[in-house]
Amino acid sequence: MTDLETVTAVDGVYESFWRELVETDGVLDIEKVKKALFDFWRMSNNVRRVYDQITGGEIKDISARWIDVCFSAERHYFDNFTQEEGLYD
Repeated sequence: MTDLETVTAVDGVYESFWRELVETDGVLDIEKVKKALFDFWRMSNNVRRVYDQITGGEIKDISARWIDVCFSAERHYFDNFTQEEGLYD
């Protein structure tokens, strides 16, 4: 992504998602910002734990691409569970 594309994407996400969560009458509301940051912190910790669990520790980064998480989880499942359950027989 170029710098301009990044700025455009950031502005778009702010307008479509964050604005109503963090502003009151068009002004940033610090209490709403703190609540949104807390919610994000909690979600990111949960996502990190889930990624770690389903990928067998291979992925813990919450910014990982969803497709990489899916492939890693599938690989972990097939490498560790299907052979134990005799599903390859």
